[in-house]
Formats: sequence, structure tokens, C-alpha cells
Amino acid sequence: MQIKNVIYDGRGDLCDLLRAAGFRDNERLLVQVFSGISDLALINLIRAVMERHLPRAALVGATCTGEILDGCQTEKSVLFSFCQFEDTEIKVAGAECADSVALGERIGSCFRHSLPRALMTFATALTVNGEDFVRGIERCCPGVPIAGGLAGDLLQSDPGFVFSRNFISAGGAVAAGLYGDNLHVQNRYSLDWVPLGKELRITRAEKNRVHTIEDIPAAEIYARYLGHESPQLLPALGVHFPLIKTHQDTYVAYACIGKNDDGSLDFMGNMETGAYVRFGIGDTSTMLASAARHCRELTAWQPEGVFVFSCLARKMLMQSLVDKEVSYIHSVAPVAGFFTSGEFYSLPAGNQFFNYTLTIMALREGEAHGEPQPCPDVEIEVNPVFKALTHLVNVTARELEALAGTDQLTGLCNRRSTQEQLCKALENSRRYERPLALIMFDVDHFKHINDSLGHHVGDQALREVTGITRALIRRTDVLGRWGGEEFLLICSETGREGALELAERIRHGVEAAAGTSLRNTTVSVGVTVSRAGDTLDSLLRRVDEALYLSKKSGRNQVSCL
Repeated sequence: MQIKNVIYDGRGDLCDLLRAAGFRDNERLLVQVFSGISDLALINLIRAVMERHLPRAALVGATCTGEILDGCQTEKSVLFSFCQFEDTEIKVAGAECADSVALGERIGSCFRHSLPRALMTFATALTVNGEDFVRGIERCCPGVPIAGGLAGDLLQSDPGFVFSRNFISAGGAVAAGLYGDNLHVQNRYSLDWVPLGKELRITRAEKNRVHTIEDIPAAEIYARYLGHESPQLLPALGVHFPLIKTHQDTYVAYACIGKNDDGSLDFMGNMETGAYVRFGIGDTSTMLASAARHCRELTAWQPEGVFVFSCLARKMLMQSLVDKEVSYIHSVAPVAGFFTSGEFYSLPAGNQFFNYTLTIMALREGEAHGEPQPCPDVEIEVNPVFKALTHLVNVTARELEALAGTDQLTGLCNRRSTQEQLCKALENSRRYERPLALIMFDVDHFKHINDSLGHHVGDQALREVTGITRALIRRTDVLGRWGGEEFLLICSETGREGALELAERIRHGVEAAAGTSLRNTTVSVGVTVSRAGDTLDSLLRRVDEALYLSKKSGRNQVSCL
């Protein structure tokens, strides 16, 4: 496998440039074109010259916001990346469709009958929802590693072009499938944006449009945390402060790309109601440290070529340092790629659409030969001031959140915090189709305790009920004070039988607490388990009815609905 990159600046003879690259025309030559010039006439010229001089070679290309050439980045030029394979076969596909999932399926269906070892794919920004697109590909090509990203320039509202030898589109996608038992592929990525501050719950979202966060218009959330003038600076300001959520144990950042008159915001990638997000902030030294790590680990793997697709936001933050990030990787093998408006990637759990991320696809034909070359000394020290600042903000946010969410008497979650935990548990139960049980109990005749023995005795009784319950539950269970003498227990991964057994142990534990301020004190308990279609309200209503049934039936017992 041999890679050579050449730059065309729009001047001179393009035919001479292709001849000077030194590759003979053949079916195992992949030519990728990344153009920082979004000009239809130029793209058609490239296609015509390729047809005349390299008619058998595979061609895929995209317009972009910057080209990654070996150890540096360029702008407003055209990068030709020639990749000559020895044994690998190449198949190219292109498609258009207004629906992004269907577009991904159309691209994927071109390869489904014989799955490739890797898939390089590019789609137009603005017209294609990247998250839906890669999901559509996965339906047809499960387990196939993908790389690439969105063409065009979102900041300039340019959807861009994608093209192949026989296809060009401002509203579609192209892909090159690589086939061969001798081809080895390694995918790598790094985000390097750090979550900052408290978790915020998305309370209404449709696809990539977020209407409310914490029941507040999304633009007002930016005003609250980034300053009152920040909504007027969107979406430009949003590039520097993405929203970050955890998805399948991976941080995923979402760029704000548009503000609407109703206060809703549009993001790159889909955001679901119930998800929790935090603002993020980037640090250049962290990014360079990640590039150094990739350099070390790729050196041991010995790639013959590396394709890099990096987010435009990284380029904006790093500025001239982006050359250094790319040069580390180029020290291992030839590098080509472009700066994207969103990156395509494959995780073990499935295809992912990233923002703010450096993504890498390293290729090699055959096994590594001999000892790897020594890795260049590129160790980077993470900025201690940035590290200390993010630690300070996050610890302060956790302490304030804990203070705001804690019941002062019992030390348990208060009602607001308990409800937030229940929202998370219910969302996870739905998403992963796992059982969730809810147990609600309160102290019988609590008003009599307060009236006859005093509020200090009532307070002590609540603390002792708390201690007894804590000793019986798992660390993963969430116990909260729901109000007055009422408690709510959230038990994830728990079915009806387990919940009833735990509820009975709590009831018996309180009843058996002789010799304490709980003398002759009992609790009534209600139990329910989540069902298909449950909402937060329906779950709470059912467990409350179960508790009422225990009270109505004589107290000191467990009921389940």
C-alpha cells in the first residue's frame, strides 16, 4: 500500500499534476479529493480530467473547510490523496435522498451483499442529519468500520458537494468500500472537550431541535450560564461551548448550529427528551496530549496510511497548533483528510456521529514487518491551570447541587433531587428495556407522634427509619424523602418479586426496632414496577395508590399495583 498526497491550487495544468503523481491507471487505486474550493465548475473539471487520465481508478470527494495534508493543514486548495493498494479491491457508491436514514440505507445497501473491511463515506452538511445517516448505514452494513464526515461549511451555510466519477450532489452522500482479507483497519478518536458544571435535563426535544432544558427555553439556558448576551451570539458562541452528554459510556459533544424565534436551538446530531447534558470547554494542550498518545500507539501498530477527519471546532480553537496535532500523526505514516462539520465513526456498540472530535482510520495491507520505528518524543504536559480550573468548577457545581438536592433532616435526596433521579432511571429502563421498581412508604400515625411526643421525637423517628432503610438497600438504589413522613425508593434492575421482598424487609425492620424512638412505630408500603408506556406521572400515581391501599387496609403492610 502506498499513499501520496498532492495539492492543486487552481492554477496550472491539472493533467500535468495527475501525471506527476506517478500512478498508473488501475482498479486498485483510490483517489480521494478534498476541496477547500466549493465550486461546481472546478469539481466537474476534476471529474473530467480523472475520466481522461485515470478512468479505472476509484474516485470519491467532498468540499470542506480545510484540507489535512501530511503534517499540516491548508485552506482554499484541492488535496488529491492517491492510495495505491496491492490486494484491496474498491467499490464506490453515491445516492441522494431527503430522508437521512433512508440515504444511509441506500449507501449501505450497495455494500450489504458483500460487506467491506472498511467504508469511507462523505455526506453534505445542512441537508443530511449525520446521526440518522450513519444509523441507516449500520442497518445494512453492521459491524463495518466507517470513517469520513460532513462536507461543506455549516458556519457559512454551505451544504457543500460530494462526488464520485459518475455522481455529484449538494444533497446526498458518496462512499468507497474497501475489500480484502489482507487489509487491516484500526479506528481511533479523541474528543478532548471537558464537561463543565452541573447536569441539565433536556425536557423537550425533537430530532436535532431542543425546545426546552430544565423546562426553560434552550436559548435562555445559554443566557443563564454563559451570560445574558450569549443568545444573541448564537450559533457562533455555541461552537466554543458544546453540550456534552454521555452515550454508551462515551462523551458525545453537540454543536449549536441555529437559533429559532421561539427560543429553541438546533444542534448537530439528535437530542432526546430526558437526556442529561453539561456544557463543555476545550483545551489545546489536552488535544495535543491525545495526538501524542495516538502517535505512540499507532507507531506500534505500524500503519501504511492514516486518514484523519477532524471537526472544524477543533481548528477554530487550536488555530496554528492544529498543524502540530496533525504532524504528530504524520510522523507515523502519510496522512490525508479534511476538517468536517461532523465526523462519522464506529464504536463497538454501533456507528456514531461525532462533533468536536478528531477521528482516525489507519490502514495497512498485510502483517506488520519487523520492529516498529521509535516513536518521536512528543510528550505533552496538560495545562495545569486549565485542569485546576475545570476541577474547581466541577467540584463547586457538585457541592452546590448536593446542597440544593439534600434533605437537611435525613441527609437523603430531597423531593426535587429524587424526582430527577427517577427521571434518569425511567429513561434508562425504557432505553435498555430493563426492569425498574418503585417503593413508597410512610410512617403510620406520624401526626400522633409529633402531637403527643413532640416534633423532636418525630424528627428522630424519621432519621431512624432512614438508617434502617439504608442498611437494607443496595448502593445503586436511590432513597429520597418525598415529603413529611413519606419516603420514595428507586430500585433499578429490580422486578416485582425482588421489590416485594425488599419492601417487606423494610416494613419488618421498622416494626422490629424496639427500644428506640420507633417504639410501636410501623410503616405502610406501596410497590409498583414499570410497564411499557409508563410516564413519570403514571408510575408515581400507581405507587401512591398502592401506598394508599396499604393505609386503607389497616396499615403496617405492603401492597403492590
